[in-house]
Amino acid sequence: MGIGTVDIIETNKLRKKLERQKAEIEREERFRQWQEGDCSQSAKIMDDSIDDGNEGQFINIVAVPELKKSSNDTFSATEPSTSEVGQMRFTLPTLSRVCDQYGISDRCAEAIASATLQDIGIVTMDDCTKVVDRSKVRRERQKTRALLKNLQNGSGGGLKIIFFDGRKDKMLSQEIVGDRYHKRTISEEHISMIEEPNSLYLGHVTPSSGTGKHIATAIYDFCIKNGLNFNEVLAVNCDGTATNTGRKNGVIANLQNKLGRPLQWLICLLHANELPLRHLFAFLDGATSGPREYSGPIGKLLENCEALPPVQFEAITCIVPELEYSDLSTDQKYMYEICLAISAGQCSLNLSTRNPGKLSHARWLTAANRMLRLYIATESPSANLKILAEYIVKVYAPVWFQIKKEPSCANGARHIFKIISSSRYLSDDLKNIIDPVIQRNAYYCHPENVLLAMLTDERRYIRELALRRILKAREMVSVPTEVREFHIPQLNFHVLDYIDVINWQTCEVTPPPILAGVLNQTLQQCINNTEADLDFVQFPCHTQAVERCVKMVTEASMSVIGESARDGFIRAKIKSRSIVPSFETKKDYKVM
Repeated sequence: MGIGTVDIIETNKLRKKLERQKAEIEREERFRQWQEGDCSQSAKIMDDSIDDGNEGQFINIVAVPELKKSSNDTFSATEPSTSEVGQMRFTLPTLSRVCDQYGISDRCAEAIASATLQDIGIVTMDDCTKVVDRSKVRRERQKTRALLKNLQNGSGGGLKIIFFDGRKDKMLSQEIVGDRYHKRTISEEHISMIEEPNSLYLGHVTPSSGTGKHIATAIYDFCIKNGLNFNEVLAVNCDGTATNTGRKNGVIANLQNKLGRPLQWLICLLHANELPLRHLFAFLDGATSGPREYSGPIGKLLENCEALPPVQFEAITCIVPELEYSDLSTDQKYMYEICLAISAGQCSLNLSTRNPGKLSHARWLTAANRMLRLYIATESPSANLKILAEYIVKVYAPVWFQIKKEPSCANGARHIFKIISSSRYLSDDLKNIIDPVIQRNAYYCHPENVLLAMLTDERRYIRELALRRILKAREMVSVPTEVREFHIPQLNFHVLDYIDVINWQTCEVTPPPILAGVLNQTLQQCINNTEADLDFVQFPCHTQAVERCVKMVTEASMSVIGESARDGFIRAKIKSRSIVPSFETKKDYKVM
């Protein structure tokens, strides 16, 4: 007969079980002693308080569980049952999502949830089994994030277009020192991706470096790993930085090389609209001197311009399109209202007391707001301040709101033409500053994008001309899937129609890749049938949706540790927002 070794794990379990039983016996004994010594006195205090008419005053909460209302509406002391302590078996997916949506910590969530359960009578002194502790909150959040992450990426159909943007984030990480984990804050590049339409979040990746080649590889590998058919992608949307748009080694060029065919280049028009203003400001007021500082006299006054009282100012005519006011952000609403105020020649008290937005070199919308706020608060504005205010009111703001009203990529060429035509009032020396900037960023004046605009033109003969040019371009291309090098043609700044902004005789005309699935027979039928129009998916011409995802990735980076946790955190926040976008009144709340 052999004797085995001691089972340490099982022994520890038995030891802890005995300790819990001993602690429970001691707790029950303390409760019995408290009941015998203090319960009657607490009941007397409560009866005296009621007799004195002080029903609304605070009563010792320890005595409340021992007092119950009998059938004859008199209070009597009762024997309390032994408090039950056990595991909380309910799942809390909604609480988990809402905590991630509003950035609530596990400790705050446990306190709020348990206090609410106590107030509505679910948690009592007799029954504490429904108390929510932070370990429960943490486990539920982890399960919810994992569940949402495992759901299928994208819309479930073919991936037609991918939007991406990125930034270098500060993020939490763990470092093992000895046998302990220590939190550290490091910087890491994150590229966020969404799918249109409907701005569906795909995920985010960390490229090995910030080069176009490595970013393209990270995006491509992510799609393959997650079962997204990247071979069906027709277009890419991003901002116009050289890393993305380099003709030979940019992100889009590398993605085209991986696919072996061209993609439609849809570069953010809101960025293209702000670049002429940035260069004009730098020319008139000088370069920046810090992350939020300027070196010139106008820039130095922008920081505290909202504190200056409005004065009588010269009105500047402004024509902004009518649009859905509720769709605008707070900063955009300010821009819209102050443009109308300057056009009318007077500023309301309410507008003058509002914040024009945070000053930042990365947010030129708020910088433009502050320039206009400074203009209406300056009795004798300088010539340079007048030039900037006039450009914002006549060019920058109208084009911004036109893009918001007509966000389709099919309107891209028309938006570029509006920037050109609206800015012709400037003097030649100022046009020499902004025209090269417009030229460099006129991606929507590439023949492929101008043809999309022509296909949606109100004039029938323009639509027919576009169809014929697409058919001719397809005949001229020897290999339909051959990767072409993307060149912006030379612009003509002195034309009266967007279709003439490029010289069709000298530039190479290639068919739009976004129409690759449309047969030549379909194009010919649209030419022959005067009532038929070519229908195609019109994706956004700006990157605001993916920029919102970039912000969420930044928030997640400082909230949780690890790529998987970040992704789950973001998906939980998106899911919670989709169910209850806003919660102002009870009718806004939705149960799912």
